[in-house]
Order: sequence, then C-alpha cells, then structure tokens
Amino acid sequence: MLPNFIIVGAMKAGTTSFASALRTHPDVYMPEREVHFFDNEACFQQGLPCYETFFTAWSGETAVGEKTPTYSYAEKVPGRIAELTPDVKLIWLFREPIARAYSHYWFFISLGKERRAFPQALDREATGAVADFTMRYRDRSVYATQVERYLTYFKPEQMLYLLFEDLVRDPHAVLRRACEFLGVDPEFTYPEDMPRDNRTRIPASIPLQWLAFHTLGGQQSRIVKLVKRYNTRLGSNQYPAIPAEVQNELAAFYAPHNQRLAEITGLDLSAWQR
Repeated sequence: MLPNFIIVGAMKAGTTSFASALRTHPDVYMPEREVHFFDNEACFQQGLPCYETFFTAWSGETAVGEKTPTYSYAEKVPGRIAELTPDVKLIWLFREPIARAYSHYWFFISLGKERRAFPQALDREATGAVADFTMRYRDRSVYATQVERYLTYFKPEQMLYLLFEDLVRDPHAVLRRACEFLGVDPEFTYPEDMPRDNRTRIPASIPLQWLAFHTLGGQQSRIVKLVKRYNTRLGSNQYPAIPAEVQNELAAFYAPHNQRLAEITGLDLSAWQR
C-alpha cells in the first residue's frame, strides 16, 4: 500500500499536532513517525518496497498518508514524489514566517545542534555558510518558492493550503477542510482538545546542550536525550523577544515572498502583517 496523501510541511508550523489529530479519524491511516523516504538517499534508492514497509499496518482506511515536513524544502523531493505517486494529494501548513523561523531556531537550540545567537545564525545563513539545509531558518520560511517547485509537477487541485494560525484558533474547522479534501467524513467528531505535540523546551544551559549533542552522539543518542530532559529551564518556556532590528529586517525580507504566496495559493495572509 502506498499513500494517497502527504503532509509536506512546513516544519514548526503545527504539522505534528495536525497529524496527531487527523490520525484519530477512523478513515485515516498514518504511521506514527515521520517517514523521510523521499529525502533519505539510502531508503529512496531501495525503491517502492522500502516505502511500502511504512504502511504495513494499514487496515483498509480510505485516506492513507504520511507527514515529513522536510519534504517542503528539499529540492529533490517534489520530482521524486511525482515519479512514484503522481496522483497523491499534498497538504501544506504555513506559519507566519518570522515566528516559524524563530521557533525552528529554538528547536535546534533545544536539541543542542545550535548555540549561536539568533542574529548571528541569520547572518551566517545569509553569507551562504550553512551547508546543512536543516539549519536554514530564514530560507525555510520562503514558502512561495517551495510551492512553485511543487507546482512544476502537480496540479493546483492536488494541493491543500492551511494556516497554522487557523489551526490554533479553530482546529476543528481546519480538520473539516482536510477531511473534505481527503474524501473522508468531515463530520467526524474530533477530541475536544487539540493535541500540542513537539513543543520546544528551552535549555537551562545552551553550551551544555550543544556540547552533549556534538560529543555524545547527536539527536538520537539516549544520553543526549537524557541531558535534554534534565537541562530544561524551570518556569516559563516563552522565547526571548526577537531584537526589533532583526524583526524589522525579516519583515521586509518576507513581504514580497508572502505577497507571492498569497497570489499562488489564494490565502488571506493579512493577519501575518499584524
């Protein structure tokens, strides 16, 4: 069995919570973890048999899907998806780009992958010094470019565009839209409380978390996960405010990209301007 829908992104735009809620629908099947088939060279080179292993627990549900947010940004992915599953439906979740970039940055701080201050991390990205595309905080919020890349391979009617802000404000309305798009019962009653998965915890010591990540085996290391669990700031996990000059620079940078996204998708993005 292969999926007939994919949640392609964006990272830190509510995709984990959205997928968790969608899985509760009796006509929807999704594996619990991110698949990373189309952006993982070792698995992709094994072809469809490798991809099918992620869906062996399917038991006849109408909508079969997966969620891997890096698909929205990785350049090779749209062509690969089109080659293997040309009729698949694609779901996008967009978040106000500055908030998404900042959440992305703090997520990597919490892992120990990043230790620079936000302005310095952005400056480094602007110089082209960031080889690891997963650490491109600013550019991964340039959604219009990503959507246009997919529209080279897929018809507009194969796309559903959703907003993180709508998901927070009225999750049930967003889920109804998704169900209509997927051809499953839109009147299904979801749990009253929307799950809030994958929330970022701010480290008590950023250098300690960075040192653990870079010396003890990276993100999947049990020791690193243990350090992360206990190296957590007590009390509020509210992010520090973005410096005003950085906020203004990013707002100017994203303005034309947001306008282009609105033109492509038909989304009302006026709330982002506020």
